[in-house]
This record gives sequence, structure tokens and C-alpha cells, in this order.
Amino acid sequence: MPAPPWRALSSGEYDMTARISKRPQALIGVTEGDDAGIAGDDTLTPLRSMLKPAAFREIVELYDATIRKAVATMVAAARRSDMREVRQQAHDLAGMCGQIGSDRCTKLARRIEAACTEGRDADAAALVAEIEPAAADTFAALAALIQSTAGR
Repeated sequence: MPAPPWRALSSGEYDMTARISKRPQALIGVTEGDDAGIAGDDTLTPLRSMLKPAAFREIVELYDATIRKAVATMVAAARRSDMREVRQQAHDLAGMCGQIGSDRCTKLARRIEAACTEGRDADAAALVAEIEPAAADTFAALAALIQSTAGR
């Protein structure tokens, strides 16, 4: 029997992509121009159809908590002018948001990462100021998915 996609790794982290395609656009049906929230109501449908509602809810909650932590850590790092940490959080955030089809956050996180990599600290800091409003749409969409599993 294959391990479930939420199996715990030795580090204590969860492997959310154990059975998810490495091509998230093909997996979740994201099209160019899907900039707000997550890409429609069917973004996580493949997982929803593979998992029991409680397991699906757990994964969505894990994405929500992990993305929230990355955003908060990035904002705090920018306030300290720790651009190395900003770059790392931007990189992680781009990957997580890309997995769930949150194009707006993914694109912004990639721009922040590029600015940090290129030594454009002022540009990166200005972009970090945009990450919380951009993430709000993602959080709203994830909350709706969590709510849709209530009582199941």
C-alpha cells in the first residue's frame, strides 16, 4: 500500500507533494491570468478526490499555516533588513503557492527572490510590502476549502 501524501518525514515536516505531480499547472488546471486567490474552485480537486475529507482538510490547513508562516517570516526579515532570509522565504513561498495555483503570490515571491539575488534590496523591500495583501486572496480561498470540509 503506498504511503499517504501527508506522511511525516523524519524532520517533522510533511511531504505534501509525495503523490502530487511536479507540474502543478497540469495537475490543477491553472491557466495564465489566474492571479487572485487560487485557481478556481477545482485547484485541489485531485487531492480532494484521492483523500477522505479529514485528510484533505489537514493538507489544506497545513498549506495555510505554512504559507502564513512564510509570509510573516519574510515581512519580519525585511524589517530587519535580513535580505538573505527574505530571499529564502520568497523562494519557499513561490514553491508552495505554485503548488496550489496561487499565481499572484507565486509571481510576487519570484520577483522578491530575484531582487534579493540581484542585490536590489530596496526593490525587494518594496515588493515585500505587497506580499500580505497578495496572500490575503490565497488565505481566503484556502479558508473556503477548509470550510467546505466542515462536518464531513
